[in-house]
Amino acid sequence: MSFIFRILKAAAIFAVITLIGCLIASKWCHINPSVEYDWYYGIWHGIFIIPNWVMSLMSDKSILCQAPAHTTSYTIWWWTLLAGHSFAALCILGHNSKQE
Repeated sequence: MSFIFRILKAAAIFAVITLIGCLIASKWCHINPSVEYDWYYGIWHGIFIIPNWVMSLMSDKSILCQAPAHTTSYTIWWWTLLAGHSFAALCILGHNSKQE
């Protein structure tokens, strides 16, 4: 029973963090398709990949996860942070499964 409780607790924490991220991203991380973004925005948009993706699923498709017009350094930082998110998620899942 404690395993199911930990899964539900992790899902609730993830949902709250994602909702807070969606609120922040909707105010300060809106991607304008007509603007070319550089490395700084690659970091900023990379931090908010998941909230922007969730908002694009829940609302219209005008919310972007990645800027269509961007520099090479933007792409490098965006993919680096996406890999970082994925690595962190795998570490958290691996850590939780070994506590059983």
